[in-house]
Amino acid sequence: VTGAAKVHNANELEVGGTYMFLYGIYANPNNANGVKAAVFLRSLLKGAEVSCRILAYTQDNVATGECFVGDVNINQLLVQNGFSQKVTLQ
Repeated sequence: VTGAAKVHNANELEVGGTYMFLYGIYANPNNANGVKAAVFLRSLLKGAEVSCRILAYTQDNVATGECFVGDVNINQLLVQNGFSQKVTLQ
């Protein structure tokens, strides 16, 4: 899936019309760090083309994916910057 991204919160994006969770990471969207993560994502993704590789679907059929801006892995970037916890991300 490729396209412009709309950030819903630190864990959820809409890319090219596809709603998805960022795979393998988690940031509480209701605490200060989660809010900072969403601001960081909005700044990073503003005007950028984002590509996501869908890796799985939830039981509610919501895509979960690993997303990139160019060759930068957004999921890993959130972990590396201390915004998200690595849950299953390699």
